[in-house]
Amino acid sequence: MYSQECRSIEWQEIFNIVTTGTLAENTEKYRYYKSCKLEDDAQKIKKHMPAFTPAVICDGGRRPENFVCLTGVGMCDFDHVADVESARKTLTDDGHAMMVYKTISGNGLRVLFRYEVKGTRQTDKMTTNEMSTIYGAAFKTGNEYFARLLGCEADGQCKNLGRLSVICHDAEATLNTNSEPIAIELPEKKAAAKKGTDRKYHTTLERAVRAVEKQLEREGVRYCKGSYNRYVSKAGYYLNRLGVNEDEATQWAVERFSDYDSTSVRAIMKSCFAHTAEHASMMVQKIEKSDANDRAKGVDITAIEKFLDEHAAFRFNVITRKTEYKTEGSDRWLEVTDRLENSLWSAMNKAGLHVRSIDLHNVILSDYVAEWNPFKEYFDNLPEWDGTTDHIGTLTAMVHVRKGDLWDDTEDPQGLFDMCFRKWLVAMVASLLDKEVVNNVIMVLIGRQGIYKTTFFNYLLPEELRPYFYTKTNSDTMTKDDRLSLAEYAIICLEEIDSMRTPELNQLKALVTTKTINERAAYSRYKENRAHIASFCGTGNNMQFLTDQTGNRRWLPFEADYIDDPRTVRYDYQGIYSQALALWRSGMAYWFNGSEINTMARHIKSFEVPNVEEELIVTYYRLPLENEPYKLVNATNIIEHINIFIKRALSTIKVGVAMKKLGFKQKTTSRGRMYMVVEREK
Repeated sequence: MYSQECRSIEWQEIFNIVTTGTLAENTEKYRYYKSCKLEDDAQKIKKHMPAFTPAVICDGGRRPENFVCLTGVGMCDFDHVADVESARKTLTDDGHAMMVYKTISGNGLRVLFRYEVKGTRQTDKMTTNEMSTIYGAAFKTGNEYFARLLGCEADGQCKNLGRLSVICHDAEATLNTNSEPIAIELPEKKAAAKKGTDRKYHTTLERAVRAVEKQLEREGVRYCKGSYNRYVSKAGYYLNRLGVNEDEATQWAVERFSDYDSTSVRAIMKSCFAHTAEHASMMVQKIEKSDANDRAKGVDITAIEKFLDEHAAFRFNVITRKTEYKTEGSDRWLEVTDRLENSLWSAMNKAGLHVRSIDLHNVILSDYVAEWNPFKEYFDNLPEWDGTTDHIGTLTAMVHVRKGDLWDDTEDPQGLFDMCFRKWLVAMVASLLDKEVVNNVIMVLIGRQGIYKTTFFNYLLPEELRPYFYTKTNSDTMTKDDRLSLAEYAIICLEEIDSMRTPELNQLKALVTTKTINERAAYSRYKENRAHIASFCGTGNNMQFLTDQTGNRRWLPFEADYIDDPRTVRYDYQGIYSQALALWRSGMAYWFNGSEINTMARHIKSFEVPNVEEELIVTYYRLPLENEPYKLVNATNIIEHINIFIKRALSTIKVGVAMKKLGFKQKTTSRGRMYMVVEREK
């Protein structure tokens, strides 16, 4: 390290030394000695580690007289970072970071960044003082930028032009040779700007956004998982250079990247626009001209499609909105990944078909790939139902249900379950195949743990459709992802549904009846209007979980005594779904008529959280029988009568809701509308 012997080295070679195992042993030894407070031993190791001067090219040594020219690269150190890996990701995702690697201590990070000074070139012949002035400005600007990005202070000792960077092992180091240079403004440039000699260029937000999105496409930067920070940072960088108003640009970014925390988006944009020297320094026509030149060169789309045809079969899954592929000799379809695209792009270029990765990506996401609906394919290939065998009945017989208590007057609880489940299953099939149909009821199984409640629902789908079964375990929260799931899954199973609070239960009821969703999926550019195809089911342990006093007709709850182990049952999926399909096509009513609604209302009461008003009313009043004398009372009379026996603060509004729900009829009199009741004897 302390040898003055110098040689030239490329950035790629430095990166290779850092990431390969050459220095792994000495790096580990140094950190071990430091942890044991063996400073002398640690320094001996460090003296034998190679090092380089990031800022300047030297000849014959690294004294000032040996400085040849600037490299155009600056160095920034962050020592004792609280969360090294989180900070590493933030730096790596930033468009200005050229190389990021751990320092030899293992507790800090070093970031190398490119910079450019208007009106100068790093290869220009300069004096040592001139080089020091330029690098001093570059160091200050770069360190301030990355300090804002990480929210922590950088080490100011790296500002010396001949400062060495010790090379140590870091297998996770990153190198971005296409990083964006940080624009540097020297003091004299600022003075010139005040005199009006530097032109400023401004453009509208709409025009700038169009240009920036096309520019990022050309650079191969996509808004996708793993590139979020990089995409937003580069977009903000260009919008700043194009002279867009910061507030307008920030508002656009918050709306455009709405699937991420707005605080983070605002912070990134603030960081980009902090480079005031770069603001309005670029004409939008420069980017537009590049786009026009690219179009003039043309891309051989036909050649790309031909190459893809020869290497794999593709299809676009309209449910997942993902492109899938299958190679020759394989029956398995897989989702297209970034790795596959990069492999195809590499193979194309090796074969002499030189295209940009973004062009390949665009073809794969175009109508070159035919749409495919997994549900339509499954149901189109089912055999005809024989019209006799009750496959659905065999399925419902696996669940042995109990009769509800209190209000449930059902004589055949198993038959009631069969009717409800049959309607729910047929509605599920209808909603998968007809975008006008929504299955707006929720099938729920309540019972003790370990009786296969969730497993029963999981096995409802055949193996080829089982990826479209989704178990939601955090049922106490409803998010944007839950809205998107309406269009992505056949069945959504809500576990521990009895733990959901009233607001979430109400949100769920609203979701169940939603016909379409209009959301932008993560990493997508546009919102899409998609049909609601999902059917809801749920499981829980506690009987009384319904809290809505205005009605619970969206729920089909049943108490399961026990369930036959689905893992030991041989399901006739073709029989089950061919029957359900035939029932739907024949016009079976998968909805509930008036009589069925009344029956379910009495059944559902066993699953409702006790209501004080209802309990007191049924304790002191009952419905009059046919031709039986009755008494006319209003809500106030009812409260006064109950308070004779028990002192309880009751609401006339809640009493009125309870009376209506309990089925008490009203009669108009000179005193207003009164309830027809019979007082129970006490």
